[in-house]
Amino acid sequence: MLLSQKHVMPSLGARKLRDLSAEDVDRWLAAKATTLSARSLQAVHSCLNRAVKRAMARNKVKRNVVELCSVPQGQAGRPSKALTFAQAEAVLKGAEGTSMHAYIVVALLTGARTEELRALTWDAGALRRSALAAIRRSGLGTDRR
Repeated sequence: MLLSQKHVMPSLGARKLRDLSAEDVDRWLAAKATTLSARSLQAVHSCLNRAVKRAMARNKVKRNVVELCSVPQGQAGRPSKALTFAQAEAVLKGAEGTSMHAYIVVALLTGARTEELRALTWDAGALRRSALAAIRRSGLGTDRR
């Protein structure tokens, strides 16, 4: 909904779908490519494509001109915030012998987010020589993704 309100409707909303051409969509996507990332361009293209498909299902348009258009490259996305292998090694080395070592090991090995890791509880005697022996997730009845 946000994509359509922010990107599709301001540019194409005044047009009747039956008057929309592939050239119009190509021009619109090219204009959006100057400000949006490749992933965002895919998303707005998909949003418009679904809208036209729904219109086709209701006999409002004869064909889906959006399917004829390819998505341009767009702007580069944001850089990755993931640690490099060397950075992960340095963090592990710095945490050795601290109470945070097991937490950091679990975080690095599972890729879990901080808020997910905070919900974990450590059973008594669970940690032996920085090895994780048992983890019990608190709130077992919660919805997991």
